[in-house]
Amino acid sequence: MISPDLVRARRRGERLELLPLRGSTRLEAERLASEISDTLRQSLGQSEEEIEQLLGDIPRPPSGEKLFAGLSKVILDQCEFEAPVATDPVALRRALFERAATRRRQTDETPFDRARVLEEVASELGLEVDAIERALFSDLRGARLLVRADEMDAAELLKRYELAQVQGVLLRAVRIGLDVVCTSADAYKELFRKLKFRRLLHRIQGRAEGGYHIEVDGPFSLFESVTKYGLALAQLVPVLERCQSVELTAELRWGSQRLPLAFRASFGGGAEGGSLEVRDEVQALVDAVNRPGTGFTARLGSEVFDLPGVGVLVPDLALEDARGRVVYVEVMGYWSREAVFRRLDWLSAQGQSLSRAGSEKPSQPLRLLLAVSSQLRVSPDAAPPEAHGALYVYKGTLSAKALLRQAQALAEAPA
Repeated sequence: MISPDLVRARRRGERLELLPLRGSTRLEAERLASEISDTLRQSLGQSEEEIEQLLGDIPRPPSGEKLFAGLSKVILDQCEFEAPVATDPVALRRALFERAATRRRQTDETPFDRARVLEEVASELGLEVDAIERALFSDLRGARLLVRADEMDAAELLKRYELAQVQGVLLRAVRIGLDVVCTSADAYKELFRKLKFRRLLHRIQGRAEGGYHIEVDGPFSLFESVTKYGLALAQLVPVLERCQSVELTAELRWGSQRLPLAFRASFGGGAEGGSLEVRDEVQALVDAVNRPGTGFTARLGSEVFDLPGVGVLVPDLALEDARGRVVYVEVMGYWSREAVFRRLDWLSAQGQSLSRAGSEKPSQPLRLLLAVSSQLRVSPDAAPPEAHGALYVYKGTLSAKALLRQAQALAEAPA
């Protein structure tokens, strides 16, 4: 992705619009993309500093500087750099400086014989002197060597660049809205899982015309972790591109003055699906519950539930005991207090029937266990006692033992 300062955009009234790549601008972008790609493919084994100089020699007009910088950033992010030799530069500097200090104390050599110190340390470490020289400051920016260059052609680079521009814009979002249509229930489930994997604060509602409306809080709606959260939001963009269709609207704080602007973008038409990503804390719970003797088996939740007044619920886990009773677990460690209390309000209305998304038949009352971080300042007693639900408030890391105690009590509660 690229940073907001590299985004080619203009303000039009109260909206922000990306500058399109068309006409002579597109021809120039294709030329730059081709030359950047060729330069990197021909630069294997050279240092970052050398490559920066080579890229700097590519001719471009002053008006194309931002475009050039954005294209370079996108393809360099896909390249692989490594230190010149597999030697810890910090340990190497320590060994050289200590040997030099010892030699200065023991001799009155003038001038100081640097080459001799290098030869002694190189001999002890079984390295060549030139390898020592290359590795000495290999942890500094610009010293790493290019070992793999991405083979993308100009057309692919431009496609990724245009996607990266949207990502750069969303780094300044207060909130975004998504109207999403996928071709299958599994595709929706995977999208909802990606939202949770990225720990994005979101609300999902079904749409009468089909699909779902998703509201996602942006990084500038938070008081902390703005950069980390913004990157997580930007990484959602490639996932949206794989949906059948997505209409995105965003409320931004743009530029140095943080002007409130609106932004729109459309995605879709890509191949749906992708690799399943599971948060570390959720996978740790699955592994712990599935050990012998716990009384439960755990699997990743595959259900999508419509909760009246809440929206769509996608449980992280389904815990099943020996009698086939299922308790669903939602891990809400990074969410908002508002989202927790919306679920608690729903739990207090246990007389309502619940229908699974895409099904007209009501199911049995949902046994829901909410795992909530203590940082959200929710009391363990906040869940209504008569509900088919419970609240597990944890500090630091999730405890499978504590979670299972509440799951057992919930499973044994009368239906």
